Amino acid sequence: MQLEALQQNVPLAAPAESSQSWMVPATQASGLLYASNGAVVWVFSYPQGVLFGKLELDGTGGNLCSDNYGNVFMPLYSRAEILEYPHGGSRPIAILSSPTGYYPYACSVDPTTGNLAVTTNQSGPGSPGNVAIYPGAQGTPTVYADADMQSYYYCGYDNRGDLFVDGGGRSAFAELPSGSATFVNIGIKRVKKHPGFGQVQWDGGYITLADPRAREIHRLQISGSKGVIFGTTHFEGGVDREGWQSWIQSGTVIVPAGALGSEVGFWNYPAGGKRTRTIHGFGKPGIVGVTVSVSTSASYAGSAQSHARTHARE
Repeated sequence: MQLEALQQNVPLAAPAESSQSWMVPATQASGLLYASNGAVVWVFSYPQGVLFGKLELDGTGGNLCSDNYGNVFMPLYSRAEILEYPHGGSRPIAILSSPTGYYPYACSVDPTTGNLAVTTNQSGPGSPGNVAIYPGAQGTPTVYADADMQSYYYCGYDNRGDLFVDGGGRSAFAELPSGSATFVNIGIKRVKKHPGFGQVQWDGGYITLADPRAREIHRLQISGSKGVIFGTTHFEGGVDREGWQSWIQSGTVIVPAGALGSEVGFWNYPAGGKRTRTIHGFGKPGIVGVTVSVSTSASYAGSAQSHARTHARE
């Protein structure tokens, strides 16, 4: 089954100038898929794939993340800022500043505290960087750096609040344990050796590490400073973009696909194999990052503050 072409779903979009800051009534779509090419973010119902609207970001970025309440965070590299949008919202409810001299790349939200972690670099991927953690996704961040990791790419929290980061340098993968200020470098015993690291995400049972060049996502077992690949999801066909951010959601993994991200593909997870669905028609420069926002009453420590802050800033 393939989803309809993107252009055919346009009529459900709402004007950004609406008196309310919502492009979609919350009752109409509890799940939303956000797909970004860096300057524009398309918003679809999930898993149906109906286009509800799009956001013009006035900047460039691409990677996305979301929290337990459905808020979506969008690091904008060109502006050294991270935008926060409420679930289905057409206007940001918060704009966070990146540490001075550093530019945000990717992000993840701690499900136990609501803290927002953002990887940063000085002048682009591969340059020196750090990890900035914003308490409760607000205010001024605390900055952490690993002496053995020069550049920082993707990051992901597990269900206990431990943060995992991939990057470059003497260490290419590290953990910042919950409550600690010191990274633990992790060596991963790999079946194949590919230099292209990608998204880091908790899948409900394992921390995962995507390898875009190999078209794979690895499930890792971590013990101290050692990591072992427990299982690998392989994608058949259509993942042409070397650098992409995947998103795992309830037995599905969503990946920018097609020629330079001209499509968004859906695969079964962790089975992988052939695509089950496709959204077409993004054109150039193509999709770089995706996330799924779920409007839910599920709570984490601090969710009441997050909820109040979301509605106070509408």
